[in-house]
This record gives sequence, C-alpha cells and structure tokens, in this order.
Amino acid sequence: MALASDLPGQNRKYTAREDVISLLQLNSRSLLIAAFTTVMLLMTLLLVIGLSILNSNVSRIDSVLLEKKEKISLIAEMLRASRERTVSLQKMLIMEDPFARDEEAQVFRSSGAQFIAARDGLRALPLTADEEHRFQMILDRVSVNAPFQLELLDQILSGQADGAWQALRSVAIPRQETISEMLSSFLNYQGQMATDAVADTRGAYAQALYLMSLLAGLVILLAATIAVFVIRHIAVTEQRLQKERERAQITLHSIGDAVITVDHVGRVEQMNTVAEQLTGFTLKQIRGRPNDEVLDLVHETPGLPQPTPLAGALNRGEVARSDGDAMLVQPNNSRLAIQYTAAPIHDPNGAVTGAILVFRDVTDMRDLAHQLEHQARHDELTGLFNRREMEACLERELAEVRRYPDKISWLCFMDMDQFKLINDTCGHAAGDELLKQIAGILTLRLREVDLVSRIGGDEFAWLISDCSRETAIGVVESIRYAIEVQHFSWEGKTYSPTASIGMTPVTPCSGNPIDLLSAADAACYVSKENGRNRLHVYDQNDVHIERRTGEMQMVHKLNGALERDGFALYGQRIKPLTDGNGRLHIEILLRMLGDEGTPILPGAFIPAAERYNLMPRIDRWVVSNTLRQFSQAIGADFDHDCCVCINLSAQSICDDEFLPFVLAELKHSRLPAADVCFEITETAAIANLSNAMEFIGAITRTGCQFALDDFGSGLSSFAYLKNLPVNFLKMDGCFVRDMVINPIDLAMVESISQIGRLMGMETIAECVEDAAVIDLLKQVGVDYAQGYAVGRPVPVEGLLQETPFKLTA
Repeated sequence: MALASDLPGQNRKYTAREDVISLLQLNSRSLLIAAFTTVMLLMTLLLVIGLSILNSNVSRIDSVLLEKKEKISLIAEMLRASRERTVSLQKMLIMEDPFARDEEAQVFRSSGAQFIAARDGLRALPLTADEEHRFQMILDRVSVNAPFQLELLDQILSGQADGAWQALRSVAIPRQETISEMLSSFLNYQGQMATDAVADTRGAYAQALYLMSLLAGLVILLAATIAVFVIRHIAVTEQRLQKERERAQITLHSIGDAVITVDHVGRVEQMNTVAEQLTGFTLKQIRGRPNDEVLDLVHETPGLPQPTPLAGALNRGEVARSDGDAMLVQPNNSRLAIQYTAAPIHDPNGAVTGAILVFRDVTDMRDLAHQLEHQARHDELTGLFNRREMEACLERELAEVRRYPDKISWLCFMDMDQFKLINDTCGHAAGDELLKQIAGILTLRLREVDLVSRIGGDEFAWLISDCSRETAIGVVESIRYAIEVQHFSWEGKTYSPTASIGMTPVTPCSGNPIDLLSAADAACYVSKENGRNRLHVYDQNDVHIERRTGEMQMVHKLNGALERDGFALYGQRIKPLTDGNGRLHIEILLRMLGDEGTPILPGAFIPAAERYNLMPRIDRWVVSNTLRQFSQAIGADFDHDCCVCINLSAQSICDDEFLPFVLAELKHSRLPAADVCFEITETAAIANLSNAMEFIGAITRTGCQFALDDFGSGLSSFAYLKNLPVNFLKMDGCFVRDMVINPIDLAMVESISQIGRLMGMETIAECVEDAAVIDLLKQVGVDYAQGYAVGRPVPVEGLLQETPFKLTA
C-alpha cells in the first residue's frame, strides 16, 4: 500500500523537474547564441559538461525506473495470480454444479500459468543479490504451497469436499497469506529502491546546478526569456500530471472490488464506482466525511459486536480482515454480506498517512453456504432432518440422560407398510407425495422440541424428549392411527397406507446413536413380523428382538467378509457308484471365516444373507473364486477327471445381472465349460420356474451342466421335472439317510432313480454316511454318492494339492 501511494507522487515530482531542466537547457542555449556569440562558446563547453552529467543521470534513473516498473508489474501479477488460485479453491468448495467446478478448475490452472509466466519474466531480469535472495525465499514458499493446492484440487474434483475444506482453511490459506505478505514486502522493497535511485539523481542534479551556477551572470540576462519558456512548459507538465491523475482514477474505478481510501483521521478521500454502488453514497456526497458515516457495519448475528476495520488500520497500523460475518447496512436499511480487508498507508518514514478498505459483496456466496449447510442437515424431499442430524441429536440426548439419569426420552423408528406397492404401482411421484404427507402428520402430531427425521426411503425416526412411557406410547399410537385413517389418493385411486413402528428408551446404557437406531429398527421389524400396522416397544430379552439383532450383526459380518474376502471355499467329493462310468465330482461348499479365522458353517449366515438379499453378492464371490482357483490348477499333471459343482441361490437366479456375470466369468476362465456344473434347489427352481428355465437354458448352451438339488422335497417334483433341462438329480438327503431301514425312503429313492434314467438324467444321493447305504444305492441303480462315507468337506486348496484332478483345457 505504501508503494501504491508513494510512487505516483515521486513520478510527478521527477517529471516536473525533468521538464524544468530541459527548458533551462533549450532556452539558455538559444539566448546565449543570440546575445553573446563569444561567451556562448564557453557556455556551450560548460553546458555540455553539465548536460552530459544530467543526461547520464537521467538515463540512469529512466533505466532504473523502467526496470523497477517492470519488476513491480511482474511481482504484482504473481501476487494476483497466487491469490486467485486460493480464491478458486474456495469457490469450487461451495459449487454444486460439476461443470461450474470444472470451469473454476480451469481458472485455477490458468492462474498458475500466469504466476509461472510472471515468475519467469522476473527471473529473466537482472537482480541484485538481495533481490535474488528475497525472490528465492518467495519461490521456496510457493514450491511448498503449489503442490498442496494441486492435491486440494484433486480432492475437490473427486468429491472429498469435507477434508479439502479443512485443509484449505488450516494450511493452504495461511500459507497463501504468508506468500502474499512476502510479495507485498518485495513490492515495497522495489519502491524503496526506486526512491533511492531518485535520491542519487538529486545529488547528480545538484552537481550539475553547481556547474551551471558559474554561468549565473549570463543566465540572469536571459531570465526573462527563460521565464516565458518555463511557464509554458510548466503548463504542459500540469496537463501531463492531470492525464496521469485521470488514468489513476480510471484504474481505481475499473477494479471489480469496492475501494475506499481515508486520510490519517479516517475522513473519506477516494472511492470507486463499486464502492458507491454498495454503500449507496457518491464520492461527492461523502468526501471529507468520517468513514463510519458511510460504512455502517453490523454482525450477521444480531447482538454480536462488529469491529470497525479502518480503526485498526489507522490506530494500530494493522491489516484487518473480515471474519465472514460482516454485514453492510445501506441507506435504505437493506443489508449486504461483505468480505473486506483494511490496510494502512505508510509514508516513506513509516508513519500512517491513511488507510484503504477493499470489500466485496458476498451475499450470494454466503446465502449459498447457508443453503448448503441446511441441505447437509435436512432431507430434501420432506424438509425433515436427515439421518446425520438425527445421529448428532442422539449424541446430545445421550449426554443429557447420562448427566440427568432421571430424564426419560424415547426414540421411535417407523417403516411404511406396503410402500413399495404404491411406489411401483403409481410411480415415484406418488411415493414422494405420500412421504411428504407422512412428514406432515409427524410434524403436526409431535412437539416443536421433538426432532423428526427421515432416515431414508420410507423410514422415519423421531425423538420424544423428556416424556413418560405411557405418554410416549399414546403419542406414537396417535401417529399410527392418523396414518391408518388417512386415505391417500392418486390419479383416481385410493390407498390406505399403514405403518409399523418400533420404540426404544434412551437411557445411560443405550450405547451410541447407531445402537439406539438399531434397537428401534429391531423393534420396528418385530412390528412387521407380528402383522404390521402396530407399535412394538423394544425389550432386549424379546426372542424376536434377539433374532433380529443376531441377523443384523450377521449382516454386518457378511458385508465385512465380502469386502475383505473373508470367505473360504471347501470341496466335498461325489464319487461314481458304477464301475468304469462317470467321473469324480467336487461340490463347492462355502465357509465364512470368523474373527480368528475359524470357519463358520452356512447355516449360521445363509438365513440372514437371504433375508437381506446378500445372496447374489455371495454367489458372485463363489463363482469368481471357484473358477479362478480351478483355472490355476489347469496344466498340472492330474490323473482324474473332475466336475466342479457350484451351488446357486434363488435370489441369484432372479437377478437380471447375475446371468451376464456368470457368462462373462465362464468366458474368461481357463476351466472348460464341460467341467462346470451349477446346482439349484428344487424348491427354488419351482418357485421361480420361468427364471430358472431361462437361466438353465443359457448356462447349458455354453456346455456347462446343471443339477437339481434336494429333489423330492417339493410337492410337485415330477410334474415340473420335464420342464427343467437338467443333467443331474440330487436326491434329498432325508430319503437317503434311513433308506436301509425305512422301506418308504427306499421306495422314494428307487422312484427318483427310475425317473432319472427314463429322462436321461443321472442321479446323486446325498447324506451317504455308511457302506450299507452305498451298497443299497448301487443295487437301486443310483449313479453317484455324496456324504461322510465318501469324504468330508476339506479346503479347496488342500483338495487340489492332495488329490490330483485331470482338468482338460
């Protein structure tokens, strides 16, 4: 700021002196030539000497000033570009539109290119040792901050806005302020060097005047003529000064930010057009008046004090920056959110001669920030609080009940019954409208102090604070009844939605917000299990709650296992019973690995996986890893043929994306399709007959085989069998286990075996546990046996190492 205020005055003084000296030169020479020819020779000699000194100094100062001007311009450009990069990062953090964010990223990179261009231009200029040292210190700072800003840019563009915002405020902005201060100091240093150069010229000028004083007698004779020329050239100089003043005014008014300058006591001296627009005053109206009559600043939060920025700059000589909460009150009492910086103006001696305030209107940006803050805490569709805010509220409520154990609060979790029916039948617009109406009922029925939130989908949660059990149940029942009696109409059709609600107390022993929500969700689940449209209060000893809690915990473990490959493949041999016919089969069995690596049997986790629709993900893992492990075994010296059998769930058969996945895995696998057999249970196939037929048909066309597992357990097994093009029938183990002692079981096994032969299908008996069953199966004509009598399940890795299998490529 000192440079901006001091250099123009110095340039004007220098220009006036140069004009005077030039006039003296011209007029003295012309008058001496006209008046005294003889004396003129001597004067010319002396004048040439004096002018030589003057011209030398003038040339030197012109060169210095030109060089300093260029350096100042480049340093100012570096300062502007470096600030613009930080501003661009801030803008990108509050932008939601990805295209706008990309455009701002281009501005960020463009500013970096402009900074580099200015840096290279300055580096190309001759620098003193001190200048080189200062310049290198700045570049060292920039070399640390620039890569960090690029990392922030990558985080912002990749959606990591929270971490980027914290890093920007705590690291990037402080670094940028340090760089800006160093660049400003460098500018002041250049101004000081320019001042020193002018001082040197003054000394040379004094010497020239001393030489010319020898001609004083002759100059007196020409004084009148010189006076005429001096007056005329002074007028020209004033015109030039006026043009420079006008140019400075144009520059001031072209700045995009509002700028106000005041003198040492705070009276307004200058302001640009933007400042006039924002303050509502013209420069003519307020020139010379105290700045606090123009700048009516208040805090955004009523009642909080707002510091006066120019007071600190004038009284303490400090740079003052806004804290993000300043509001400018205009004459019509409207308010603008502003961001400002106030800095003192120093004279060459360091004394404060005034101050400058630069500010801008950030109303839209601040409104957007408030809007983003609101969106981060609220559900966009219903206007209720979202899950994040509910969890934060539960944190506070838990702290309260732990401080005051006698306080009783209740967390309620509600799930709409048959919401998917309305959503799928009438469309998402109808579903959204229903959710808005439900939100309205909740808001109407609950107190203002009760926090209501939409957790997601058709799930809502609310916290009833400081309320007895009986009162809370009454409030919840009124909500449930209000939803039940409400008739939702859409396009001429009327629906009667209901809701299942779970309620749990908030106590000092409730754990954390996730535990509370899980407990309320579990109670809501029990409501649905008990027939829907009812309330269930959480009781940790409830059998239904325990089962629900166990399933949710198992789902958490399953998700973790899927993310970290926490499963293991086991294989169980299926051997042919007819000599010379058939080849060895290996059924792939799945185990989940516990915390200590202990295998967990499927019966412990498959029910939870089926209930929460995780089977397609699990089946994908099994198919992918089975084909990979057996493909890796191809090429070794195996002695036996082998068919790998993979079980599939009904959910996977009905998943539209599962069949393309399997076909793609088979295509990229080295394992021949003829060595792969997929299994599906009979009940799953019958319950999803069309999907099963389509899936089996597509799989068998690739050359793979298919087996129908647990055959005989269905009510209409034989009726549906002719519609399913399978290769193997796996008899339900309940018939095989006791067939030696139970004639009915034996008859069932014989029937299935005969049907299989008639239809060209091979049969496999499960649960074969002793040699007597094997002998009887051979007599009946069953083709394969599987069970402990044949072999127990073992890890696939060990199976491939211990027993060679011939997998033909």
